[in-house]
Amino acid sequence: MPRTVLLIEDNPEDVKLVNDAVARIAPEVRLVVARDGLGALELMRRYASGQQDSLALIILDLHIPNLHGIEVLRQFKSSPFTQFVPVVVFSGTATDVHLRELYTLGISSFVEKLTDRAANRHNLETALQYWLKVNSAATAASSGSDS
Repeated sequence: MPRTVLLIEDNPEDVKLVNDAVARIAPEVRLVVARDGLGALELMRRYASGQQDSLALIILDLHIPNLHGIEVLRQFKSSPFTQFVPVVVFSGTATDVHLRELYTLGISSFVEKLTDRAANRHNLETALQYWLKVNSAATAASSGSDS
């Protein structure tokens, strides 16, 4: 079954950055974009009902329209269909309190958006390389198999 990366991001420049990075790192992976929190929850319902391919990774910006990224994260992590999918938060700076809350809610990593586009690209590609190529698939963790 094809794997998909779900990007939850409203900034067109950041969508292009992620799209280009996914195409370079894992061209076999499909990128799906939700431009706001409500759109992300609608996509979550489609994945839960089996109407979409399996999710390999969620990339989440916190500052999105219609529903804050933290609430989107809560919903994804409370669903048995998406709770084991790694979530990389790709967002602006966060305080230690924010980071503790994000990790408590179940993010896999936090990649800070920088003003330097080259540094953003490098950091994002490093994270994608790990989560899409190095790390074992999250679906294995949720399948209940011990192999």
